[in-house]
Amino acid sequence: MKDARILFVEDDPIAGLSVRTWLEHKGAQTIYVETTEAADAALTGQEFDVLLSDIHMPGNENLAWVERVARQHPALQVVLLTGSPRIDNAIKAANLHVAAYLVKPPDFSELETILTTLRDTARARRRGKACVEALRAALAQGDAGDEAALARNLRELQELWPLLEADPSTRAPMGDLRDALADAIRVIERTKDSFHSRELGQLRQRLRRALGE
Repeated sequence: MKDARILFVEDDPIAGLSVRTWLEHKGAQTIYVETTEAADAALTGQEFDVLLSDIHMPGNENLAWVERVARQHPALQVVLLTGSPRIDNAIKAANLHVAAYLVKPPDFSELETILTTLRDTARARRRGKACVEALRAALAQGDAGDEAALARNLRELQELWPLLEADPSTRAPMGDLRDALADAIRVIERTKDSFHSRELGQLRQRLRRALGE
């Protein structure tokens, strides 16, 4: 959980201090706010791995605020805490694809496991997005580009593919890109990194189309 970037929202200062102290003790980079308005301001200026939030707060009636945040920040992973669990909130949280729904006070061992997993997922997503951008740049250089770098990007994307395909914030048409990547990897492996083949040139064009170029 060390270095996880967490936005923690809790309007009860006693509960907030307890969880915040624990998060900081575990090495998380924590921003703690007590209102949904302050949370909105934090989300405007920073990128977080996880939103850890109380449910019963002004501005979040019927999970309205959480729903809006999930819509505006689709890659942000959400963990909800509540002192008064209700079946309707649990159902709505599930429909919003909330990562976890925990009763206060949380089991800190369970919470640590959840936050560590979500931190690792967020890091992999950032790697994947950076790799997509690097692939765009390599393809934009045409045949004069760094073919070894292109191969590395293709292989890393293949490794990260399950997360990229599941990430709603990824804009590429993922089905086409998945198929193009698979074919490109096969060509690279068959030609032992001989990149100037006509076959790979055709795959470059296909990758550009899949990335929306």
